[in-house]
Amino acid sequence: MKRKQYHAETSNTARLRRHATWMLLACFFSAPYIGAIAHAGDDTVRIATWKIRNLSFESRTDAQLDGIAGIIAQWDIVALQEVRDRLVLDQLRSRLNGWRYIMSEPSDDAGQPVYTAFMWDGVLVQQQDTPRTLKAGDGTFERDIFVVNFTCGAFDFTAINTDCETSGQERADNSTNMRTIRNLVSEVQSKNGEEQDILLLGDIRIGDSNTLFSGWRSVIATDVSTVVGTKVNSDNIWSDPVYTSEFNGDAGVVAFDADWYPGDILTAIADISSHRPVWATFNTTPPDDDNEGYLYAIDVPRPETTTSGADHSARP
Repeated sequence: MKRKQYHAETSNTARLRRHATWMLLACFFSAPYIGAIAHAGDDTVRIATWKIRNLSFESRTDAQLDGIAGIIAQWDIVALQEVRDRLVLDQLRSRLNGWRYIMSEPSDDAGQPVYTAFMWDGVLVQQQDTPRTLKAGDGTFERDIFVVNFTCGAFDFTAINTDCETSGQERADNSTNMRTIRNLVSEVQSKNGEEQDILLLGDIRIGDSNTLFSGWRSVIATDVSTVVGTKVNSDNIWSDPVYTSEFNGDAGVVAFDADWYPGDILTAIADISSHRPVWATFNTTPPDDDNEGYLYAIDVPRPETTTSGADHSARP
């Protein structure tokens, strides 16, 4: 299917405008709870990636967390980058009825831990097998990669959560990072056997001219800005269309900064993030587009998966 082109608005403008109203109320009037927005039996799963600036319990007010949760509630699974602690995920989970989360092992960020994570609607989506944190290896690629298998309906897939934070010359020359990511993706592909539905999500910085991922497609065009106040496309979701034909062409970027903070980039970054989330919709009805294979299973201790059991009638 030909990829659609998206800019500041998503392909489903009316739906997002309704959600934006909830988000705006949450941010500025401290709504106590934002429920997950369920699909109306449309046999799809909406998957997103979002690098949320310095996401920690201490760095956000209740109102800001309400706003972030309101954005997340539009989706069914979200890959998060730059998570600083478990407490902030507990706070987001308490605002999302029935959601679960799982964190990677920590990477070292100037002596402080930083994580990637997944959050998902536990009614619609199931986690499969044992997740793994893959080590980057050569020292230039600072943050590790988190691999988790999921199933939603007939769509089973491996999600690779990437935070392409770099140091020194690597900020200008991304080739070493791309080789590292390509090697890690190849490792997952070799271990997955016939199950080759693989989604690469996060702060990836893969351009259309990158030959290491030749044949792969992004859900949004690589000239669409995902970094607030710039023209940089840093965040995306990539897959190999030979195996992952479930992507139905519906995708977009949530430009919360333009909607909520017109002309005030610094406040948008401080309240929410310097990165805009990217989302895409995948079909979940059978048949799956590859043969039944055994998902990527790794013999490592299983990290704790947390589900919400909180009373949502009041603010946590």
